[in-house]
Amino acid sequence: MLPVPSDISDEVFLATSLRCGRVLTAKERHVWRWTGFHFGVDLLMITDDSTISIKRNHRSEFGQLLSLQTTRHVAIR
Repeated sequence: MLPVPSDISDEVFLATSLRCGRVLTAKERHVWRWTGFHFGVDLLMITDDSTISIKRNHRSEFGQLLSLQTTRHVAIR
């Protein structure tokens, strides 16, 4: 079992992670989605200057494709 994201070492993170984002080269507003339907997670990523927000998109028309797992651990680097 992997540790929770706040306790994960760089070595474990790099060996077990899946890149699903992008490199931000400017401090401005960016919005993108990581649909990740093979995991049943549809995430909306929002950055604004120096903060990042992650929201789970759970629109009703895709309800049968979403995971019903109540807890997900997401690590961002």
